[in-house]
Amino acid sequence: AGTGLVPRVSVNRSLAAPVRAGDEIGYVEFELDGVVAYRRPLVADRSVGKAGLSSRALDAIAKPLSPLFAGR
Repeated sequence: AGTGLVPRVSVNRSLAAPVRAGDEIGYVEFELDGVVAYRRPLVADRSVGKAGLSSRALDAIAKPLSPLFAGR
């Protein structure tokens, strides 16, 4: 028996604002019995501008801590 259909979404780890609508930001794929059966680009549906100073400061503090909380 096979493993069945497995969905997977991958987002570019270096993704940073600004992002324009239509930018490719990753991909979505479906694996069937260990073989990629379908794969398409993941595209931003809207534009996102660069964050303000306070948001960037908070991100600078939080980003190094994010691996501690991954998978929870």
